[in-house]
Amino acid sequence: MSRNLQGVLQHHYSRILKQWPTDLLRPTTNFQSVIEKRAANVAALSDEQAQNEMKNVTALYSLLDERYAKKYTIPPAMLKPTSNPEHYSALMRDIEEAPSRTQGQMWWNWAAGKLRWK
Repeated sequence: MSRNLQGVLQHHYSRILKQWPTDLLRPTTNFQSVIEKRAANVAALSDEQAQNEMKNVTALYSLLDERYAKKYTIPPAMLKPTSNPEHYSALMRDIEEAPSRTQGQMWWNWAAGKLRWK
């Protein structure tokens, strides 16, 4: 592979790594390490493989820019189903609170989920 294309790929991967958000729900599962492994193997790629790798880089940028979320927006009515209008807002609240929960709170939520209160 040409040195120029190798440098471009390395630059893109380092930029993506700096911008990629961390997963607060699964801190042990790190997507950045997958990207780092891809970046480490750039030097061993042929020209054809490097072109395919550029397509992968473009896909990563589109995910970072939330291109698909902007293109395919979810209608507000879909986020408030008539059967349970607060479902998605409660789910998002739960996801936001999950990383800061203590072990006791996690156990309590697990036990409360096993019981039927109605």
